[in-house]
Amino acid sequence: NIPRQVPIVYETIAHEREEIRQSVKGYIKEHYDPNESTEISNDNEPLSELLDAPNNLMGYQYTIDNQQTFPMVLQKYVELKKIKKHKDMCKSIGMKPDTFSSLLCGKYRAVKKDNVLRLCVGLHLSVSEAEELLNSAGFMLSNAIMTDVIIKAFLWNRVYSVVAINTEL
Repeated sequence: NIPRQVPIVYETIAHEREEIRQSVKGYIKEHYDPNESTEISNDNEPLSELLDAPNNLMGYQYTIDNQQTFPMVLQKYVELKKIKKHKDMCKSIGMKPDTFSSLLCGKYRAVKKDNVLRLCVGLHLSVSEAEELLNSAGFMLSNAIMTDVIIKAFLWNRVYSVVAINTEL
């Protein structure tokens, strides 16, 4: 006794997924530029090393040259997005709660770009918000890096599924 509406619901979901997939593919096609130069290196070096700042300045709860540190920006978005259940968010992005807690408290000297990207998805950030969080950790989203373009496409389309992103990657 399956209601007649069920096939319509599944068709609608499949149609919406296909629209999102096409939108993501269109975004990637439009924005990916392997020849784009980047100002910040993408080899996971913290900004402090790139600027010759002492390594121990990164990750602590104060500003550097009027720029907010990564933990400060992360805390801002956790509060702004009203994330109360950190464990649920961490589970959805494949991050250990201890790792999240350490990032939030500034206990890591070098933050990995992969972790920041996961947080962008878990916090449901817009592209501009994600760029702010990444910049605070010394990274950027580049149109020359396919992974970055794919992440931007999903954030742009407000699709915050690690499974969907990993499938596209």
